[in-house]
Amino acid sequence: IKAPAVSATRKVVGGQDVFWNVAENCRTEEEIHRSECEFRALAENLPDIVARFDRQLRHLYVNRVVQRITGRPADSFLGKTNAQVGMPDDLVKLWDEALQTVFATCEEKRIEFVYRDLEQTRHFESRLVPELTSNNSFDSILVISRDVTEQVRAQEKVQEHVTELAHATRLSTIGGLVSEISHEINQPLHAIANFAHAGMNVLAQTTADQRPNLFNWFKQISVQASRAAKIIHRAGKFGRKTHSRSSLNINELVRDCLLLFNFDLRAHHVIVRCELTENPPYIWADGIQIQQVLVNLLRNAVEALSENSMDNRQVLVSTVTIEGGIRVSLQDNGCGINAENAKRVFQPFFSTKESMGLGLAVSQSIVHAHRGQLWVEPYLDRGTLFCFTLPNAEEQPNDVHLCI
Repeated sequence: IKAPAVSATRKVVGGQDVFWNVAENCRTEEEIHRSECEFRALAENLPDIVARFDRQLRHLYVNRVVQRITGRPADSFLGKTNAQVGMPDDLVKLWDEALQTVFATCEEKRIEFVYRDLEQTRHFESRLVPELTSNNSFDSILVISRDVTEQVRAQEKVQEHVTELAHATRLSTIGGLVSEISHEINQPLHAIANFAHAGMNVLAQTTADQRPNLFNWFKQISVQASRAAKIIHRAGKFGRKTHSRSSLNINELVRDCLLLFNFDLRAHHVIVRCELTENPPYIWADGIQIQQVLVNLLRNAVEALSENSMDNRQVLVSTVTIEGGIRVSLQDNGCGINAENAKRVFQPFFSTKESMGLGLAVSQSIVHAHRGQLWVEPYLDRGTLFCFTLPNAEEQPNDVHLCI
């Protein structure tokens, strides 16, 4: 800096120069510039969307990949928020909340979102990272968004295959119960035939005093017909394909499952005792799939009890409220399971009985798809305890892909 030297009488009596050594600043600026160039060279050649946001949630930088995804030039994003560039309201809310959380906590965050255009629907996973300086402060967030559409579609294919396998397992279960179902239906049908035959005989020679009997017999016909219809309905519903979830009462699912499986339990002289928690929280689940888990576990218990005497075959079914959900337990007093088999029991095609060994594998996949856990424990000196958990309906988890 050059400046005049002024005397007390305000006359210029000379000049003065002030010098600063700015070499370090220049080196720092050059390093920053070089680093920025390297960053941009890397970002522009990545297949992922790379962006930076400031504390006002405006785009500081976005690479050219965004044009391939959105059809808009990268420059049109600079200095604008997601709302200003026309992003849908639901995505604006998701991104604003995520960015604000990172700025508030200085912690990395991951989000998933779906971007829809006129041609297709794309699935993305994004990683939001605070760009810390040497003194651990930051004023920008680096975002890398990866297109995972193909992975999601592959997972959906896996889900479709396993859903088909689960459906085939249910049909196999019903096939194994055909004789018991036939016997169960035969009782009400036989009663219907008897009451109808008696009613026709009385009608042929009816008198006033026979009317109460006729009324009672026809009422029994209605009751037994309804009973047969319910048996058929339960079996048909259990074998139906299903992909929907809703808010359900776990105790009602347990009771319906025991009614469905009741004839098999009676045929094998198995006594089931229930200890169901009062007023359980509702779960968010596919009822048919959860019933399949229960039926698979009951069949497993029936097989384990085959070595017991007929007067000593017991199963305890219980539900217990836990933090964030519900736990369902099935405990039998059968032959038990050793530690080695307990490690392998959920593996596909592993079985200690004459079966395909898919029931428990499918059951675990269903429970995992509902964001729960399924496990087995040997119980004391004899018997086995199977437990699984399910989340509350309030959480309403997104569908997770079944995977064996």
